[in-house]
Amino acid sequence: MFNNSTLGGCIQTYGSSRIKPATSCQQILIAYPTSSSGYYWVINSTGVAIQVYCRFDRFTNFTFFGLNSTNGFARVASVNLTSDTSQQCPPSLALTLQSGRRLCEETTGSACDSVTISTLGLRWQSVCGRVAGYEDGVANAFAGTSTSIDSPYVDGVSITYGSPRNHLWSYGIGAFESNQANGHNCPCSSGPAAPAFVGSSWYCESAVPTQNTYSGQKNIVYAMSDLLWDGQMCNTGEAACCLAPYSYQPWFCARLPSSTVTNLEMRLCSSNALTSENVGLEQWEFYVQ
Repeated sequence: MFNNSTLGGCIQTYGSSRIKPATSCQQILIAYPTSSSGYYWVINSTGVAIQVYCRFDRFTNFTFFGLNSTNGFARVASVNLTSDTSQQCPPSLALTLQSGRRLCEETTGSACDSVTISTLGLRWQSVCGRVAGYEDGVANAFAGTSTSIDSPYVDGVSITYGSPRNHLWSYGIGAFESNQANGHNCPCSSGPAAPAFVGSSWYCESAVPTQNTYSGQKNIVYAMSDLLWDGQMCNTGEAACCLAPYSYQPWFCARLPSSTVTNLEMRLCSSNALTSENVGLEQWEFYVQ
C-alpha cells in the first residue's frame, strides 16, 4: 500500500506510482516531511522505476557515524530466517536449525563465503545495516594470520563494497568472554587490534563464557543463549565491548567519499576449519541513501 498524503489540499505524487517515481527516498521525505515509512516508487540509476521500502525514522544515531541528519533510506535487504520461513539461505551458505532458530552458516573453512547484496541499481553514498548471529565453537576475532581485506582477516562477518574491496564494517567474534586466551579475544577484551583498513569500524563479542564451557566439538556448542552484536550480555572481561563507542550495535553506518551504484558484499569468514569454528546468521538488513 502506498503512503499517499494530503499536503495543502494537494495529493502527494512523488513516489506514489510508477508513472511519477521519486528520485530517491530522501526526496520524498524532503518534499513531504510527514510521510510514513513504507513502499514507494523511485527511479534507479538506469532510469527504471522500482518499488522500494523507504525508511523515514531515525533508526540509529546517524550523527555518531558521520552522516547528515536527513533521514530517508531505501532498504535493499531484509532477512529474518526464523520469523519468515519462506526465506532461504543464499547459495554460498548452508541452512542449519539450532534450538528452533534457522541460521545461515559458512560452508568453507579457513576462508570467507560471499553474499552479494544488490543495491537495486540505486545511486547511494551512505549505508546503514545490521546483522544478528550466533557463535559455533571458539573464534579468534582479529587474531588470524591473514591481514588482507580479501582474506579471512576476521572470524565473523565482513561488510564491503566495490572491486577492489573497500571496507565498511566488521563484526568480529572473540574466543571467550573472560580474559582467558587474550590473544584470541576481541580488541575490546584485551585481544589483538583490528587491521589498519578496518580501523575503528567494527563490533566484537564472544558468546562463550570461559574455556571450560568449550567442548571442542563443532555443533555441540552453538551458543544460542547469547545473540552476538546486540549490545547485551557482554560479561566479565568483555564488558567494554557493549559500552561506547560500541553502544550503537547492531547498527553501523558509513558514508563514502562520493556516490556509487555498486553492490554491497557480506562475507562470513573463519580463519580455521569449520570443525573448530563457524558463524550462523539469523538476520541481516541493509539500507542505502
